[in-house]
Amino acid sequence: MPQRKSRLQGSESKTRFDNTQLRILQAVIILMVAFALVGIAVLVLDSHFPATQFVLRGGGPSRYTEVTPRYIDIWAVRPGDRLRFVTIFHPEGGVLLSEDNIVTVAGPLVLREESVEQVEPLGAEIVESEFLAGPGADSNYVYQLFKLEQSPDSDIYGIDVMAADVPYISPIDQTTRQLALGAPSQTFYEQVVVAVAFPRGTRIVDITELQPYRRVRVGGWVVYYFDTTALPQQGAIRIQYHQPQGSPQALDPMEVDARR
Repeated sequence: MPQRKSRLQGSESKTRFDNTQLRILQAVIILMVAFALVGIAVLVLDSHFPATQFVLRGGGPSRYTEVTPRYIDIWAVRPGDRLRFVTIFHPEGGVLLSEDNIVTVAGPLVLREESVEQVEPLGAEIVESEFLAGPGADSNYVYQLFKLEQSPDSDIYGIDVMAADVPYISPIDQTTRQLALGAPSQTFYEQVVVAVAFPRGTRIVDITELQPYRRVRVGGWVVYYFDTTALPQQGAIRIQYHQPQGSPQALDPMEVDARR
C-alpha cells in the first residue's frame, strides 16, 4: 500500500526560499554602498584640495608635433629658490633663415650679473653676449642677451642657464613659494610650449590662470606642460608649491622637449 505524502512534504518545493535571488540582492546592495562611499570620498577630497589637483593627477595627452618653427621654454625649480632656464628653438626646416646664421636669444632676468651661475649653448656656439637692463618694471634686474651661431650638424639652437636671485619666485610663507611666468601672445611660431619642472616629491599647492595640458615624470622630476601657442592676449602661469629640498637629479632638457 503506497505511503501518503505529508502536506509538508508535498509543499516543500513551493515554500523553499530562492538563495540565488538573495545573493543577487546582496551584491546589488554592496555595489550601491560602494558607489556611495566613493562619492563621499571625492566630495571630501574636493573640499580640501584645489580642483586642479585632480586634473594634474593624470598624464594628459601629448601635443608632440614636428611642425616648425617652434620652441619650448623649460623652467626647472631647484632648492634655494634657484632656477634652471632652458630654451630650445626648432627653426623652420631646421635651418636658420638669417643670412649670417646668427640669432639672438635672451636668458632669464636676474638681480645681478653674478647671479648667473652657469651657461651652456645648445646646438650652437656663443658668438657674443652682454648684460642688459630688464624692460619696464623689471629695470632693477638684468638679463643676458646671447648671439648664437647654429652648429652645421644641428637642427636646433638654444641656451641653458642656471641662475639665482630671480624675480620669478616669490615667498608666500616660510615654506611656500609662488612661481610666476609671463606668457605673451604670438603669431609667428607654429607651437610654443612652456614646461615647468619640480623635483619629485615637491608638493604643488595650487595652479592658477593658465592650466597645464600634460603632467609627466622625467627622471627624478615632475614636469607640467603649458601650451601658449595661440593665446588671445598676454597670460600668466602661477604655481604655488612647497620649496623642494635636497639635491635633485639631473634633468635632460631634450627628453622634456620630446615628451611635450
